[in-house]
Amino acid sequence: MFNKLKNKTILITGGTGFFGKVLIDFFFNLNEEHNLNLQLIVTARSVLKDDRIKFLAHDIKEPLVIDEKIDFIIHAATPVANDASSPDHLLEVIVNGTQNVLNFAHENKITKLINISSGAVYGTQPKELSKLDESYASKVSVYEPTNIYGSGKRIAENLVTKFCREHGISYLTLRCFAFSGEYLPQNAQFAIGNFVRDAKKDGVIKIKGDGSAIRSYLDSNDMAEWVLAALLSDETDKNYNLGSEHEVTILQLAEIIAGLIPSTKIEVENKLSANIKTNRYIPDVSKIMSELGVTQKVSLKNSIEKMIKFES
Repeated sequence: MFNKLKNKTILITGGTGFFGKVLIDFFFNLNEEHNLNLQLIVTARSVLKDDRIKFLAHDIKEPLVIDEKIDFIIHAATPVANDASSPDHLLEVIVNGTQNVLNFAHENKITKLINISSGAVYGTQPKELSKLDESYASKVSVYEPTNIYGSGKRIAENLVTKFCREHGISYLTLRCFAFSGEYLPQNAQFAIGNFVRDAKKDGVIKIKGDGSAIRSYLDSNDMAEWVLAALLSDETDKNYNLGSEHEVTILQLAEIIAGLIPSTKIEVENKLSANIKTNRYIPDVSKIMSELGVTQKVSLKNSIEKMIKFES
């Protein structure tokens, strides 16, 4: 199975983000375990000191220039999307960055491209829909200002599909949902990371809403294994959801974390109300499981335990 990686070189864009850090550790351990002589080249705006890999300082908005022969690309470079994000900047990085990666892939005749996208491309999940599958067509405009990140990712997906078909490049797009585990930021826009941080630091988890929002979380190691399965598969020209189907409310999530960190209290800002429309963000991952043979191995509780113990 791993022979496809023997003596190969993988380019990972966005190496200092959550995805990049997880994949670097995963592929390094895979390399050591199976003696693959696998080379990792990682691009990021800020270069990390890591003797295991070659880091290149690079702004994804600029064309890629790399002397080494690249066999595979995992395009994970994307800006952080939050309330302070500039819409113009988000679109520029996502769209222009993707086009630069595509140009490089064509010029260097890469074997396969894995495009890391997002479940945000679906827009708001309808209340009556339990899971979002890959065939769901959102009615949200591709330039919807309230979801500029998702809009940008949809544009990028269209670019990847059109370009790769025209130039005969094998590719898969992975639409990522929510994650947990090692390397997940505990000071960003991720509720699970912030809950762990606050419980460890202050002993209090504060839920800003009513706790009824429904989410699911795939462990970082499972995520890396699913990316590997996509990279090694013979499938091409497809989109796959990447996430967990095991749903949990935000309140239940807080209760799991509180149960793992002694003396943690939970404060809910708003009371549950029948008038509140519970929002969901749950993927249907039956397609990737059946076609790529992946499974969710790590439970949410065990994944959170790893987060609590992990020091980046």
